[in-house]
Amino acid sequence: MAALALTFAAVVLYDAMGVRRAAGEQAKAINQIADYLEETDKTGKMAEIKESIGTLEVSLGHNAI
Repeated sequence: MAALALTFAAVVLYDAMGVRRAAGEQAKAINQIADYLEETDKTGKMAEIKESIGTLEVSLGHNAI
């Protein structure tokens, strides 16, 4: 039973890491689009989106405990 719980926890942590990575990549792309639009249209400024979400991969070990 403990092995099953550890396997499930590892899958959840791996998936969470992938979600954070994908969200960061999307934020970078959105920020690039916003920068481009700022260069072409000076009517307003869009707030920059955070590219780092949640914790780093290093701290996933701490979350597992």
